[in-house]
Amino acid sequence: MNEFTDNLGRMIQALNPFISGFGAWFDVFAVTLIIYLIWRSIEGSRAPRLVLGIVIIVVVYVISEVLQLTMVGWIISNIVQPAVVVAIPVVFQSELRRLLESLGRPEYIEQITRLRFWERQGNAIDAGRLAVIQTVARTAATLSQQGTGALIVFENKHSLQDYIDGGVKLDAEVSQPLLATIFYPSTPLHDMAVVIRGTRVIAANVMLPISEDMTSVRRYGTRHRAARGLTERTDAVVLVVSEETGTISLAYDGMLNSQLNEQRIVEEVSALLMNAGKRAPQKSGASV
Repeated sequence: MNEFTDNLGRMIQALNPFISGFGAWFDVFAVTLIIYLIWRSIEGSRAPRLVLGIVIIVVVYVISEVLQLTMVGWIISNIVQPAVVVAIPVVFQSELRRLLESLGRPEYIEQITRLRFWERQGNAIDAGRLAVIQTVARTAATLSQQGTGALIVFENKHSLQDYIDGGVKLDAEVSQPLLATIFYPSTPLHDMAVVIRGTRVIAANVMLPISEDMTSVRRYGTRHRAARGLTERTDAVVLVVSEETGTISLAYDGMLNSQLNEQRIVEEVSALLMNAGKRAPQKSGASV
């Protein structure tokens, strides 16, 4: 028995370098995975800009330490750093909540390990999304002529699940008759927003956050303020048809581009959704 124990001890000692090496690699992998999960949770929202600001503060602090910039280092250590530590839980509250909720969903691992649907499928999927955009543009033009208000949201990189959960789940193919029926004034779903994910109408009767910009209260109606409110918080693209004027507007990144026709809708929305949202509509001074 003693011989067996001695042999086992020698074996464990021999494996120690390999175990230590594996532990170090696993540590690196775990930290990388955590960073990746956090990034996927905040991607598409305005949180990455705040992360960039924090990184800049860290870089400035390191430079101040290297160059012995006493005053700069003191300001960062005693004023900026405590403020950032307090602000992080408040600023990232929704992202952290969404991350923790997602970890409890069985399908989350599949979602984070696969490529995005549109990236994986290539040109065929781009054609499918373009067809959806064309259908929505045609519907918006028709609703505009009829004087029927509408609020149509295109989900982009940033998940809108928090808002979708508060609406009526549909998961139906995008079509002009469906959208026209939803926004018909006599239907119970016409007042709020429709959310399109990929090529599907994923939910209707979705309540959107109202813009906090008080300068827009007199100028814009509730639909336009809701469109701005959502795009101030996410990278969603929102199409608004004014019930009062019939004007069609497009909201992205907190800005509104108005006086659009069917062709312009297709061009603007396609550029935003199919080109990684690199271009935002120019702010329009037209009345909406």
